[in-house]
Amino acid sequence: GLVTRATMRLLDYAFFDRGLEFVRIRFAPSNRRSAGVPKRLGFQWESENATVVVTSMSALAWRHRSVE
Repeated sequence: GLVTRATMRLLDYAFFDRGLEFVRIRFAPSNRRSAGVPKRLGFQWESENATVVVTSMSALAWRHRSVE
């Protein structure tokens, strides 16, 4: 969807233009739609508690992801 495509562009900018090494996405566990974005993009789950889920993507993983 729209948010996934926008996030992909932001990740390209963060990793390729700005040179960041990793990016995190945080969202409320109750927000199932938000959970789908990092899942579709291949983010790794770092931690989860009652109020927040933290996911991350490294620049290396983003460069070597499989494009669907």
